[in-house]
Amino acid sequence: MQFSEEVKATLWNLIDEMSLNLSKFTMNPGKDFTRKKKWDFPTLIKFIISMESQSLKNELHKYFGYTTECPTNASFNQRRAQIKSDAFKYLFEAFTNQYNNNPSLFKGY
Repeated sequence: MQFSEEVKATLWNLIDEMSLNLSKFTMNPGKDFTRKKKWDFPTLIKFIISMESQSLKNELHKYFGYTTECPTNASFNQRRAQIKSDAFKYLFEAFTNQYNNNPSLFKGY
């Protein structure tokens, strides 16, 4: 496995682990992300992380493969509002902690 694939797998695994404890990362614990919809917690976080600089509509179509099953902008905004901003802080810190003590770094970088 290449290093880039390992990094991506680490990030996706951390997101999946976060989805096992949604009460820490949602605005209304026990209510948000309980129903099965197109936007489950891991899909939403992965989508947000993978967004580039296009419009939201274009990003949605690209991520969901230009199908008619693509969620709407409104559904994205409603689901995004259910996630605490601390979720992204937690993900960032957990992810960087995975690679902080990497001995193959050059002069600490």
